[in-house]
Amino acid sequence: MTRTGAKRQQLLDAGADEVIATAEEDVPARVRALTDGQGARVIFDPVGGTALADLVTAAAHEAHLVLYGVLDRTPTPLNVVSSRESAPRQGATLLPAVTRGLRHSRELFPSRASPTRCA
Repeated sequence: MTRTGAKRQQLLDAGADEVIATAEEDVPARVRALTDGQGARVIFDPVGGTALADLVTAAAHEAHLVLYGVLDRTPTPLNVVSSRESAPRQGATLLPAVTRGLRHSRELFPSRASPTRCA
C-alpha cells in the first residue's frame, strides 16, 4: 500500500504483485477483491491513526494486525462495538509492537502489555 498512485509503478517494478493507493481507493473493498472476499490474514501497519479502521475492516476472520509505528500522530480510533462492518473480525488479534522509543502500545492500551484479542 502507498498513500497515492504516484508510486504505484515504482512499487510494481520493485516486485509488488498489487498496489493499493490508500488515498484514492476503498481499501477494504480492494482487499476483499484481491482475496476473493476473505480479507487479509496478516496486516502490518507502520502508520496507525485514522487509517487503522480501514485496515481492521479489511482483515479476515482471525487475522493478525501488527501495529508497529505511529507515522500518523492523530488518535487511532478503534470502536469495536459501533457496527459489524467497522468492528474487528471475530477472533482477530491486534498486536501493538513494542520497539525502542515507541510508546504507541501504551497509548492505545494503557492497562495492557499483551496483545488484544477481539472476540
